[in-house]
Amino acid sequence: METELLALFERQASQLSRRLEAPRSMGDASARIDLAHMLKGSARSVGAFAVAAAAEAYETALRAGDAREAALCGRLLAEIEAVRGAIADIL
Repeated sequence: METELLALFERQASQLSRRLEAPRSMGDASARIDLAHMLKGSARSVGAFAVAAAAEAYETALRAGDAREAALCGRLLAEIEAVRGAIADIL
């Protein structure tokens, strides 16, 4: 069951990261907030707390119109890649 859950999270994280990497014109702030929020919850459920923290910071920045949101998105994408690598080692 653990491997199934990790595999599901890995697929979801991959899909969401592709959507987050899309040019800003491809998704408004509201859509990005929803993506970050979804990822935050999923990451917490599998114990990927660094991803969850990065998603929360990004979501908060988007909600506040914080100019650092692009940098925080980059951090989130890096955390996603790190956890995907760790999952690949497990699977």
